Amino acid sequence: MRIGITVYDHLDVASGGYLYDRKLVKILRERDHTVVELHQRGGCYGDRLLQNMNNEYVDRVVEAKLDVLVQDELNHASLLRPNRRLRRIVRHPILGIVHHLMSVERRCPTLNRLIAGVEKAYLSTLDGYICNSRTTHRTVERLIGPNLPYVVAPPAADRVAPSLSPDEVSDRVRRKRPLRLLFIGNLIERKGLDVLLKALTRLFGEVPFHLDIVGGSEADPTYAEAMEVLVDRLGLSGVVTFHGHTVGERLRELYRQADVLTVPSSYEGFGIVYLEGMAFGLPAIASLHGGAKEVVTHAENGFLVPYGASDRITGFLRTFAQRGELLERFSRAALRRYERHPAWSVTMARAADFIERTASVQV
Repeated sequence: MRIGITVYDHLDVASGGYLYDRKLVKILRERDHTVVELHQRGGCYGDRLLQNMNNEYVDRVVEAKLDVLVQDELNHASLLRPNRRLRRIVRHPILGIVHHLMSVERRCPTLNRLIAGVEKAYLSTLDGYICNSRTTHRTVERLIGPNLPYVVAPPAADRVAPSLSPDEVSDRVRRKRPLRLLFIGNLIERKGLDVLLKALTRLFGEVPFHLDIVGGSEADPTYAEAMEVLVDRLGLSGVVTFHGHTVGERLRELYRQADVLTVPSSYEGFGIVYLEGMAFGLPAIASLHGGAKEVVTHAENGFLVPYGASDRITGFLRTFAQRGELLERFSRAALRRYERHPAWSVTMARAADFIERTASVQV
């Protein structure tokens, strides 16, 4: 079977959504399908909308002679007119991968209503969709109704193999040392690094801690630079380390050294990073909004906080800093949550099965 996959720029972009897409492509190729990558150019939202006026994408799809086309919903703004044209030209189904709707992110309500209109129009051109969480599925149904076939295929976390046993997690918790905090995510406003830094100012001088920040600056260089300036302005330079984009053994080592994963995003469709942290027994401070609650159970393996509630983050970190029974209990619960989650091979098989079924019905 020939399967097209559409993303912005290229599949190697460092983000949870692109990791998901790469894992899906991998299993499709392992099943002996031919996967044709049909990239579009990224850019600001206005630039993405302008791509609707270009016929090049439609021509490439037609030339690829596909059996099914799969598009990352992130590209929705660039695909309205192309998909409508494709409906008149090709017979194969068009499916979407929805990590989270852009219109549920934190921004001006008027702008979000406009984006929701574009997303709804795009989703109406699809024959079905793959979503990464039950939360994401509910947001799609609220926008377009229960009219399209779908499958929920959540991400997994076995990309970074766990290297700590429950006893090793307990030994780490009981060690006398500053509380080690870990933030992992692209340096963009949605991830809430500024909120975390403000929370840490209340701990500075009261509780010994160190924050390791892992994440690339390419997605929003202005915000990333502002975070480095904020660290200096808040007097946190001695207790904060920026590592940039980090992978492989160095990333695993940072996970092993940490005590708590702290990513207080404004919204996550799922939040792969929370689950990856739990592979190393890290309780999470995570977003109350979106799909993180499908991984993080409040007051069991972490805490869920409303966006911007830096005072509540400070309180939870004070509790963890005591290194008592609570941190050990949360850490072991986090490891158990990871252990019962299915592997990428299982979850991506659900998505691949859905693609194959949809394509076969259309034949």
